[in-house]
Amino acid sequence: MLNRYMEIDGLDGNQPVGAALTIGTKGDLGFPVDRDKLYFKTPIMADGVRDPHPAFKAWHKNASPEQRKTIRGNIVHASRSECFEHYLRNQSRKGHNPPNKQPYCTGDGKVATRWVDGDWKVIPCPHELCEFRLGNVKACKPFARLLFMPGWDAGTLPSLLTKFTTGSWNTVRNLVGFFEYAESQAAQCGIEHPNFFGLPFVLELTKKTSARAKTAYPVMTITPTMSLVDFFAHQRKQLEAAGSSGAPRLLAIGSPDQQDPEVVAADLAEINPGIPSVMTVSDGLEVVVADHAEVDAGAFPAPADEQAPLNRNTEELITYDQAQMLIRLGKAAKLDVERAIIDRYKVTVYSLPLEKLSDAQAHIGHLAKVNKR
Repeated sequence: MLNRYMEIDGLDGNQPVGAALTIGTKGDLGFPVDRDKLYFKTPIMADGVRDPHPAFKAWHKNASPEQRKTIRGNIVHASRSECFEHYLRNQSRKGHNPPNKQPYCTGDGKVATRWVDGDWKVIPCPHELCEFRLGNVKACKPFARLLFMPGWDAGTLPSLLTKFTTGSWNTVRNLVGFFEYAESQAAQCGIEHPNFFGLPFVLELTKKTSARAKTAYPVMTITPTMSLVDFFAHQRKQLEAAGSSGAPRLLAIGSPDQQDPEVVAADLAEINPGIPSVMTVSDGLEVVVADHAEVDAGAFPAPADEQAPLNRNTEELITYDQAQMLIRLGKAAKLDVERAIIDRYKVTVYSLPLEKLSDAQAHIGHLAKVNKR
């Protein structure tokens, strides 16, 4: 007689990530638009795109502008390390191609792992003194991901395990500050290792401006929605009464599923549509783009006229239309020219001196003629 087996010994289940929360969305050309609104996307990227989540179609359509900037939620993991990670990341460098979409270099400000001569090397991390963090356009940026569960009025919208990814220094600081504040309040209650399960908070999309840079960029803030002293005191009583940790087994940010290079690359692509950050336009001519999430003060002063050339340290930079012209010329020449336009509130720039534009046009034009023969 064939025995019937009901479960596999040692196999633990996880609730998977059900949605991704993003600031804005990608336009038809793949560049960020609507960065004054929050979107819920499907967690799986198909053909380089995460589609709006069908379960939130009504919210995307009917929510007011203010509602599209605010999400209430709860931490649904016991520890910080299970739901939040942040580190330094340099995704790519010309001539260095790590396998499986893995980044060229990652680190924590003390130690880094870098792809060197076809292998991974552990090296000291120079932090602010790293060559990839110097200058106005920095290849090394923060990378952070937070897992949480949004809260809605009963029966209105699904409460799915949701992932939020950011590459903004300001937003990462806010997220770190949130957990540090919660830990300090737990210490006041005599709790050495706090359990964050159930901690309520509100995420709000705000806009930060830089007078010197004359530009603005989105920043997320996160704030607890109740007294943390009351939260930890109430939680302790509930956990003692339940006789357990009270935290269900949910997918953690450090799980193999979430650390898979394909998954991390998809999260990065969602916040940085300019990957790769270095685009070869023609022989020896490179165009470097900045992270769209935010601009370092003074990096790219916005012109009064969108069509006017920008000026940074007396060096003229090509404009949106001129950049588009380069791309059209490249395509006409049947060259493999990738889009690398970063739209920052209708200000789009390349770090390419204007005087090189004519040389690039001439070179690409010459190649186009050669290809037609």
